[in-house]
Amino acid sequence: MIKSKVAGFCVAIAAYGLLPQGIAYSEDGGNGQYSETVLDELSLGDILSLKITTGSFLDLDLSKSPLSMTIIDKMMVRTSGARNMSELLDIYVPGFIYNFNKWNGTVWAMRGVSNDRNTKIIYLVNGHKLNNQTRDGFTSETVLGLLGDIERVEVLRGPAGLVYGTGAIAGIINVVTQKAKDNGSTSTIAAGTDGSRTFESTIHATPSENQQVSIAAGFKKNYGFPYDKVRLYGLSGWPYTPGWTNGAPGDGRFGSTDGNWKLAGDWTWNKFNLYFRATHQIENCAALFILDPFPGVLGTPTDETSGRVIDGKRVEYNDPFWSGTESWRNSRKSYINDAVMAEAEYDLPINDNNLKFTLSYDRTTSRIAEEYLTKYQPDNLLANGVIFETFGDARYMAQSMFLLKSIQNLQAAFGLEYRLDDLGPDMNGMNQVEEYPKRYVIRDITYHTFTNFAEGFYDITDYIGAHLGYRLDFHTRATMFNPKAAVIVRPNQNHSFKLIYQSASNNGTVDNYEYNRNQVSNDGTVNKEPVAQNATVKPFKDNTLIQPADEKLMHELKPEKVHSLELSYVGELTDNLTVEPSFSYGKIKDLFGWSQDLFRVVNVGEYQYINADIDLKYTSSRFKAGVNHTFQRPVGTDPNDKKSNKTYYIYETKQDSLGEWGKFDGYNNNGDSVYIGYYSKSKPIVLNVVKNQITYDGDNFLNIPQNMTKLYISYSPFEWVSLSSNLRLFWGLPGREKLIRDLNDTSNYVGYYHEKSHQSFKNYFMHSVSKKLNLGLNIYLPKNFDVAIYGYNILASDNHIDGKFDYNTINTLRAQHAYDHEQKTLYSTDQRTFGVSITKNF
Repeated sequence: MIKSKVAGFCVAIAAYGLLPQGIAYSEDGGNGQYSETVLDELSLGDILSLKITTGSFLDLDLSKSPLSMTIIDKMMVRTSGARNMSELLDIYVPGFIYNFNKWNGTVWAMRGVSNDRNTKIIYLVNGHKLNNQTRDGFTSETVLGLLGDIERVEVLRGPAGLVYGTGAIAGIINVVTQKAKDNGSTSTIAAGTDGSRTFESTIHATPSENQQVSIAAGFKKNYGFPYDKVRLYGLSGWPYTPGWTNGAPGDGRFGSTDGNWKLAGDWTWNKFNLYFRATHQIENCAALFILDPFPGVLGTPTDETSGRVIDGKRVEYNDPFWSGTESWRNSRKSYINDAVMAEAEYDLPINDNNLKFTLSYDRTTSRIAEEYLTKYQPDNLLANGVIFETFGDARYMAQSMFLLKSIQNLQAAFGLEYRLDDLGPDMNGMNQVEEYPKRYVIRDITYHTFTNFAEGFYDITDYIGAHLGYRLDFHTRATMFNPKAAVIVRPNQNHSFKLIYQSASNNGTVDNYEYNRNQVSNDGTVNKEPVAQNATVKPFKDNTLIQPADEKLMHELKPEKVHSLELSYVGELTDNLTVEPSFSYGKIKDLFGWSQDLFRVVNVGEYQYINADIDLKYTSSRFKAGVNHTFQRPVGTDPNDKKSNKTYYIYETKQDSLGEWGKFDGYNNNGDSVYIGYYSKSKPIVLNVVKNQITYDGDNFLNIPQNMTKLYISYSPFEWVSLSSNLRLFWGLPGREKLIRDLNDTSNYVGYYHEKSHQSFKNYFMHSVSKKLNLGLNIYLPKNFDVAIYGYNILASDNHIDGKFDYNTINTLRAQHAYDHEQKTLYSTDQRTFGVSITKNF
């Protein structure tokens, strides 16, 4: 194995010599100058005075902007070694965490908000919103990688409904790409022991004095970890592991992708700008499901099924546990997202003022497919895989905005926006479940959103400024009003105090408002009566039913709403040290929650939270360091309060006078018998989304650690070398401790949920704190070469010891997002790996 990894590195390095050299534009590309180093990072003064592009329509620097923001510059991206956007944000952003929902992929959380789909954080590229209203929010670049064209990432922590409208509940991620300053290009080739191979290239040109052109392209293929490498700890939703403190192996090859790619271009001509972007992302999640030891068998294994070795022990077909882990092809999830966008902007100066026009177009395809696994090759049916779902959308947006600057001490913006969402068909015109073209995944429908917004900032004195604004959205299914107000106090240019009130809303997706795959039969008929989850099984008392939906009630779904009050400070304590503390209180109401009983999203409950951040940065001529800590928890929230409960009546099975639960109803296309059951709408259920998904005890979140600490360091002892490191600490996940306290399964997790009481600090730190340490070395060679070597999760071990825990094995864990109390799995997806990259600047 080691030989093969070394060989892979050698191949990657040798392949660099084959890269095309004819794309170089720089006249001094081979003059022996060093590449950009850590010494060229943004200084603290630069950051405070930087005109940011996120969170406001106005031209404000960070000290005047009424928000809390983390700025990740391109050198921080390079020295971090981050392989995708989720990892990058996890390294630097206070309070940010990514986990998994095995039914959707990677999910993000921040500022007291976590959800099973990425619908509460907005992702932008150059200010253009990539979230859609089909079902899953933002999905197209969570693990795409290919970060080589980033100038900086601006992360707004907290709600931002004024500027970005629906979905800006927890925060904003805005990726600002590089603009052409002169003629030149950059090419990077990289490889890693995680099986990844990456190539990226950017080209910058200035054809004339008033034109800039940039093109970026990249491709990434990843073979992933070996089979059975990722382990699942704890009591998963299914199946229940029989008291195994060592957990169980997951299926598939974590991190694998047949090929993620990106193509983007930027053209600026005087006051006109055109940007386009196309991406393809595959996220394979089979490793998040428990191992299927008999992949050639669809169903219960028989005595003709060959056994196999699991964790050093041979398992036969009749093993009491492993014979029951058949997932019926539901565990090989592969989430495929294609996205194309183009945006044109024209800035028309009118004396000292500006009139801006923006037009944009987006097209997406979202698919759930089967991950291709070589171990399934003996069975042709299972080897080829299927497309379980495919759907998409087309979005059109037009905006006009007038920016007033001609009045002394005042900036103001007034604007109108129209957005059309054409929902349903993917890029191939398909919207269907498996091979049934009439059974749509989401309903084909068009939504319209009309928006009016205004924002202003006025310098009352040299020391005090006031900010006011509002946004009014008229959506087809909801009306949303979001105001914002702030006072900025600047005693001098190095210190800024901010008191901010703002709100944000999140309307539902078409999957929430309209009939979808759960309420539609294979022939396209909307089910007005309950349907058995498996109609080929003769009805019985505990038959699982898919409940019909009331479209009127679905249309009445209220938007989620957050109100936030924040006090923050940003300033330079010395010439080298800045500090940015922030304290915020938030209240979220009309919370969205998925109900497995109703098979739809409902409004249930509200909660309150507090969030405290402190972020310190130190920069000198050769050294840069940062440390931040976040404390977040629910407050004033009692999950057992009856106000958090909502009662619904659903259908349940019933018997006829002969004692039968249903009757025979013919045959399906495969020749299988089909049955219909007898039902009555008489079963009451009580939903409490707050307790199921937010907080079980009222003191801690179920899906977000209460305390998070992040540190990073870059040191350049000489111009030609820099050393870097980053450390992320999650101080356990105590929000699940009471939930699993009485369970005797692998939910013990060696203290990760704080269930081990009276620990010494040493044991607490070793057992209950999830630690991830990365190291990096960048060598800047003559002729503009940059060689980087990275070590990921250095503290972790990939050695599994049967019968006891190697504590290092779980130094870094990721949690399954708990959308009900059965979801308690932890994943060892972060493992020790190494990577190398070679960059050439022409």
